[in-house]
Amino acid sequence: LTIGQHLDPSWQTAAFTINEALGNVGETVWYSEPFSALPSDTETLDALANDVAAGQVDTLIVIDCNPSYTRPDVFDDAAMLGRIPHRLHVGLHADETAMRSQWHLPLSHALESWSDGRAVDGTVSIIQPVVSPLYATRSLHQVLDMIAGQQASTNDAALRATWRDTFGDSFDSRWMQALHTGFVDGEALQPTPLTAKTPPAPPAPDDANDQSLHIVFHPDPTIWDGRFANIAWLQELPKPISKLTWDNVVAISPALAEAQALSNGDLVEVAIGDRKVQGAAWIVPGQAANTVVLTFGYGRRSGGEIARSGGYDAYAVRASDDIWHARGTIARIAGQY
Repeated sequence: LTIGQHLDPSWQTAAFTINEALGNVGETVWYSEPFSALPSDTETLDALANDVAAGQVDTLIVIDCNPSYTRPDVFDDAAMLGRIPHRLHVGLHADETAMRSQWHLPLSHALESWSDGRAVDGTVSIIQPVVSPLYATRSLHQVLDMIAGQQASTNDAALRATWRDTFGDSFDSRWMQALHTGFVDGEALQPTPLTAKTPPAPPAPDDANDQSLHIVFHPDPTIWDGRFANIAWLQELPKPISKLTWDNVVAISPALAEAQALSNGDLVEVAIGDRKVQGAAWIVPGQAANTVVLTFGYGRRSGGEIARSGGYDAYAVRASDDIWHARGTIARIAGQY
């Protein structure tokens, strides 16, 4: 049994208990000590916004992300960003955040760069480039070196320096072995025996008088959170279940469609508090009755001609306190798409 990591902790515990009862633990499911991809003292975007409002930020460097699009509640305020004297964006595309920055530094593609990465089981791989950089770009590691005040290095300099410290005197042989096998020996996490505890009480049931719907947010199946929106092949790839291309829809259940007399292509407006978004309704068999699903990745304003192909922007109505769920309403509006 698998369960989404965004769900309530009580459901997570219930899934653990079910797997244990079915004898899955140690067979099809195993657990290990967690590892953090970020330092423990990492601050939040909300903390950054507070520092900006207090005039404590002189320079903002945004690397390989697009918060002006994905967190408009924090970064879409031109006046707020205007309080930062120096703004630099580093990324593959001149996206929404780049448009609000004074400088945009083009980043090398992952297939042009040396790097390393860790899989969910802890295994570390040395990532080799497929081709040399096609344009005058820099890799993520080179950019960080330059920000730290070091002279421009070669594409693999930072990576070699890191693993030279790890491998020590046997660097040459272990480096070549890692490149040959595709991973670094001895880095995988080991299974940890755990025993399920009594699941906590489930969340309190919804107010019976609450007529609002569950609004669920999902990454798009083909262009994800919008970072792949400028890739025509992925836009052309039919999405699972709906088989739609080049667009996103407001997914509704058959029960909701019947209750509100909605058909595929009817234009609807989804409201969450005072935030609203409009899109085309699409009936999805098997979807929970009182749910509406909004997908990310569309409604782009920058990032390439293909990225701006259409759709609605689900980030515009997402709340900052719960990034996956909300309560709201849906209503038919004039028009058919």
